[in-house]
Amino acid sequence: MISLSANEINAWVSAFFFPLARILAILAAAPPFSNPALTLRVRLAAGLAITFAITPVLPPIPPLAPGSAAGLLILAQQMLIGLAMGFAMRLVFTAVDLAGEMISMQMGLGFASAYDPQTAGQT
Repeated sequence: MISLSANEINAWVSAFFFPLARILAILAAAPPFSNPALTLRVRLAAGLAITFAITPVLPPIPPLAPGSAAGLLILAQQMLIGLAMGFAMRLVFTAVDLAGEMISMQMGLGFASAYDPQTAGQT
């Protein structure tokens, strides 16, 4: 029979849970994945798959209880880092979109505006 201690279970959970929190935060804020057409189930499956793929190559995380105060602070830190990375991706996509709009205005294509359902605006 396999016997696991609470410390071993906490080490496994924290080694998987903290990277999962960062990746899910990125997927929630990044433009290709925050599209309303992409369902929550697909985003969660993608986050789990990415986390399973990268967890073995990550440096070891110190074992601590994920429900402790330190664990919750690390969780909040990972979520903020993921949201910041997704926001940076959103800024890049928005800059490219703005550059395209400015180029089209200079070329005289401003009259050919149509509704874009992805950005919910006129492009």
